Amino acid sequence: MPDGLAEDASWADLTDTARIQAVHKASDGTYVAPRITPELRQAGQVINHKRIAS
Repeated sequence: MPDGLAEDASWADLTDTARIQAVHKASDGTYVAPRITPELRQAGQVINHKRIAS
């Protein structure tokens, strides 16, 4: 994999993780994958429930 693609993938991973953690924290730790997925989708992010659960 070319370096640029690897860096893009790493950046996407960090961005997704930060958004998932932000939603989880905002819910006082009560939201998990089934609730985080629609929350992020409603905010305009294209994300799969499997990505959140991992």
